Amino acid sequence: MDRPKFDRIETALSYLTDLVSFAETEVDNYLLERGNGFAKIKELGEILEEFQLKDDATSLVSIFPYMSFWRAVRKDSDKEITKIPELALEMRLFRYELANVPFSNTERLEQLRFVLYDFFIEFLSEAKIRRTA
Repeated sequence: MDRPKFDRIETALSYLTDLVSFAETEVDNYLLERGNGFAKIKELGEILEEFQLKDDATSLVSIFPYMSFWRAVRKDSDKEITKIPELALEMRLFRYELANVPFSNTERLEQLRFVLYDFFIEFLSEAKIRRTA
């Protein structure tokens, strides 16, 4: 029997926080020539694909923490992301970056590592807020 969608582990903030941390470690290990496995990067890409925002979405009400994703994307960016279709585009672009690991050049992988760290911080912050609420 399938679990209800609201009970899915891959949308739990604690799971996403750990997953992003492990994905960042995979990129870091690759850059340091310590490893070449990217199972967590692939899993993160698959989750983002499953919860990809539609360009015509009118709200972010969902079991996926889109607001945390939005804050992470806007961090250290010169882009003004103010509308849902813009966030949907950023999700597609980020999924593209994940799909190209490890084929990206070193500079892009280093940038990806920082973006993954931003996601980690945002998911962790959201999890703390929810625990205290």
